[in-house]
Amino acid sequence: MALLALLILGGMAWRCYRLNEPLFDSNAVRQYDTAAIARNLAESGMRIFYPQVDWRGDSAGYVEAEFPLYNFLVAGLYRTFGTREWLGRGLNIVFWAVAAVWLYSFVRRWGRDERLAMLGVFFYAVVPLAFLTRSFQPEMLMCLLSLATVDCFWRWTQEDRPVLLAGSGLALAAAMLVKFPSAYLGLPVAYLCWRRFGWSFLRRWELWAFGAAVFLPSVFWYLHAHELGTLHGNSFQGVYLKLGYPGPGDPVWLQLAKQLPLRLIFEIGTPPGLILLAAGCWACRKMDGLLHVWALGFALTIFLTPHGHAPHDYYQFPALFFTSVWMAAGVLVFWDGLAARPVLQRSVAAAFCFSVLGFSFWFIEGRTRITAFERVRVQFGQRVQQVTEPQALFILLKERRGLPRLEYQQHRYAPGKYLCSDPVDLYLTHRKGWCMDHVQATPELIEEMRRRGAKYAATEFPELLKPGPLQTYLSANFQAVEITAQWAIYRLAPPVATAPELRRREKAAGS
Repeated sequence: MALLALLILGGMAWRCYRLNEPLFDSNAVRQYDTAAIARNLAESGMRIFYPQVDWRGDSAGYVEAEFPLYNFLVAGLYRTFGTREWLGRGLNIVFWAVAAVWLYSFVRRWGRDERLAMLGVFFYAVVPLAFLTRSFQPEMLMCLLSLATVDCFWRWTQEDRPVLLAGSGLALAAAMLVKFPSAYLGLPVAYLCWRRFGWSFLRRWELWAFGAAVFLPSVFWYLHAHELGTLHGNSFQGVYLKLGYPGPGDPVWLQLAKQLPLRLIFEIGTPPGLILLAAGCWACRKMDGLLHVWALGFALTIFLTPHGHAPHDYYQFPALFFTSVWMAAGVLVFWDGLAARPVLQRSVAAAFCFSVLGFSFWFIEGRTRITAFERVRVQFGQRVQQVTEPQALFILLKERRGLPRLEYQQHRYAPGKYLCSDPVDLYLTHRKGWCMDHVQATPELIEEMRRRGAKYAATEFPELLKPGPLQTYLSANFQAVEITAQWAIYRLAPPVATAPELRRREKAAGS
């Protein structure tokens, strides 16, 4: 147990590296969206059923999203200790530690091998993708709930204790609320049922009750979330669904084919650990098949949600449980091999482990480095807070940078019309309003938003600071609050009154 404690404390300490840095280290857009919902919950009374985003325009900001359980927990920390982003990362580090202990307990019982469990925790601590679970996102909570689902259900099939079945159902229901693709865990659960009861499991009332208890909370929540998106025009999912399932010629399949092997090599298995991963996967085929069915269920989610898996490595977080155990089994293949020189083979096994550790340190050093432009974005946000009013609505301008994908346009400002939903600058400025890329930001659209209450337009993107149509339009029509070599902030004139508004004012003045 001392070695396990050392592994977990070491893993937690490593995850505290650059803990207080801005949220640009991995999937910045996703992290800042999550942080914004947490901050809005803390500032608006902890209404967990009404999550709000900053890219809301002039709406109330309620958004169609997954159940904000993680955001709610972070918001509670904010109300106690103040709004500090490292608290969100720290909470995920705690979740990682709990998951590591749980993984050890599960593998020790399931695999009946203390060494396999300890090595599994080692790889779960050190591979690069496992480090990224500390990011300000709900995925680590979902992973912990996923592991609890499988372990409790497996134990229920071994011990037949109702509390374990209830615990598994509660964990799976919560995991699906946090991230609905967690429904893939139904495959390993069904496999465990079949292995324990045969096909007669379909006639067991407690399993039907289990299924209903698992799915009904998600049905109620996602219907409510859809209503929020329909009424208020903000959605993480609505535009996604309009994309439909990609056809065979969709570019997402090529992107998926390129990215997944790279992540397997550099983030999950690591180059020196790929041999361990392959050897362990082959060796574990002799066991009861649970890990392989678990992996098969997860693989199905890749093909069912390719638009999520292709650009985002955090979609692969749940794979870390079975890949870590397979890498651990690979070490034991070398350690317990039949070679005539056991000292040599054990030296090779140890060399593999240290090589994985060394590669991970090198890889994560690069992923956690904040660029000069990202530092400018933080300074820009601080400056905006200094020179503008807290409640003023903003238009934040950004470059499109070759990303015109529909799922980045999720704020509906008019029927059938959407703006991009990049949360970074709105979060850093602590302002609400609209986000537009330079293609969308026409004089006509800016004027429309000005009439709807926009008080400022600003940008810190270098290309938008250079002379051009957009910069010329802003400079010619609006007062510059501050223009530097790094950013520009314009105060928009008061909205021009419409004819009906003028008539109402004249009538009110005459009376």
